[in-house]
Amino acid sequence: MTVRTNGAELKAFFADKSFWPDDQPGGNNIWHDELTLIINDEEDLEPVIDNLHNSDRVKITYGDVYSTAKPHFTSVETYFKRWKKTTTHTSVLVSVPNENLEAVKAAILGAGGVLA
Repeated sequence: MTVRTNGAELKAFFADKSFWPDDQPGGNNIWHDELTLIINDEEDLEPVIDNLHNSDRVKITYGDVYSTAKPHFTSVETYFKRWKKTTTHTSVLVSVPNENLEAVKAAILGAGGVLA
C-alpha cells in the first residue's frame, strides 16, 4: 500500500515526538526499519529524512514500525495515516499556470493557509 505525501509533511511526521518519542529506559520506545521511499520518481532504500526538500513528491512504499510494547507494531504507511488523522493542517504541492499564481495565493491566504 503506497501513501503519497510531500517532503514537508513527511519531515513533520518524523519530527512529531508523540509518534516518535525519544528513547527512554523502560519507556515505550518506537522506531522504524527498512523504510523505502520514492522521492521525485526515484526509489530510495535508505532515505535521510532531513535531506528532503519540502516540495519533494514522496511515496512511502515500505517500512515497518516497531515498539518495545509490541514486537511488530504496524507498517510505516499505516502509522503515517494514523498521524495524518491527528493533524489540523495539510501541506500541499500544487502546479498552477503563472497567470493564475496570484489568484491561487490569495485563495490560500483567504482560507487561512500559510505560504511557504
